[in-house]
Amino acid sequence: MTALTRVVLAFPSTHAAMAAEDALRHAGISMQVIPLPSWIAADCGLAIRLAGADAVRAEEELARRGVGMQGAHPEPQPAGPSEGPPTSRCPSPLAG
Repeated sequence: MTALTRVVLAFPSTHAAMAAEDALRHAGISMQVIPLPSWIAADCGLAIRLAGADAVRAEEELARRGVGMQGAHPEPQPAGPSEGPPTSRCPSPLAG
């Protein structure tokens, strides 16, 4: 999991998500509580996003403290560089 850019942890309840936040903060693991992304199915509407390099350590810490998870999901990466919005080849009627 260390090659992943970011990982999203899902939980069975709000209580578990809040317990995980507390446990990870006390362990010194940088993370962010976020709304559950639509691409993850879980029982709780909250999730935790963290660096992929911290995922194994976070899972071990949560297991050590007895905090249940519903999964660790790699966050999808953008397909590639954005080309930006299409540009018009016609002159604007408002120009000049």
